[in-house]
Amino acid sequence: MPLLIHALILRPEALGDLSSALQHIGDVTGAGPLALVAVKDAGAVAVPLEKVPSPPSQEELLRYADAVEQLAALATILPMRFGSTAASPEELLRMLSANRDPILAALERVEGRVEYSLRILAPGEDGAHPRDLEGTVPDALSGGGIQREYLRRKYQAHRQAEQLSREATELREELKLKLSALDPSTQFVLSDASAFLVDLSILISRPAAAGLGPVFDLFGKEHPERPLMVTGPWPPYTFSSLTIQ
Repeated sequence: MPLLIHALILRPEALGDLSSALQHIGDVTGAGPLALVAVKDAGAVAVPLEKVPSPPSQEELLRYADAVEQLAALATILPMRFGSTAASPEELLRMLSANRDPILAALERVEGRVEYSLRILAPGEDGAHPRDLEGTVPDALSGGGIQREYLRRKYQAHRQAEQLSREATELREELKLKLSALDPSTQFVLSDASAFLVDLSILISRPAAAGLGPVFDLFGKEHPERPLMVTGPWPPYTFSSLTIQ
């Protein structure tokens, strides 16, 4: 029977009564009978399924995410995307054994850390955003005529895109500087999404995360026209990339 893998887990042998904890998580989330397959200090938490739903329902995805979050509160994990499977417990054990070193390296990279998402919405068309463009159009584009009007619009759109790109870079770098001062080992992943001026994921140590509030408050006071949306803490979904054999 195939196994639906929820997460890779670090040092499961050191966790007392892990089987009871997994059973509890499976019961309260509805994820099913979670089980551990391990090779010493690296393991995988999975549930046997006759067939992995494709596409999954929203309810199934929520159960999956809920179980992963509870696993993250229990131990250091690398969340797996829904649909990650192994053909059998033996196949999963073979994968863990063959990839033990990169799995351990990836788990140790996220140990004691949590993920946050930092987003600033892209400017709308309400007149307040984007900020007024500096300067005027070139003399060659002044005057009447359909062609010049078209070129002026193209020029202004280009200037607007340039300005927003520059502002996005400045805001990202400011956030990264402030967060690195809080925790120099903070890791960053930038997402490219047109809906957001800034879409930044961070991986930060749990002790440093306790100091995020004042950092975000200060950023909000310095940029009241660019509200920062913060979600987290999450398991390290964005930082769980791993190439396995």
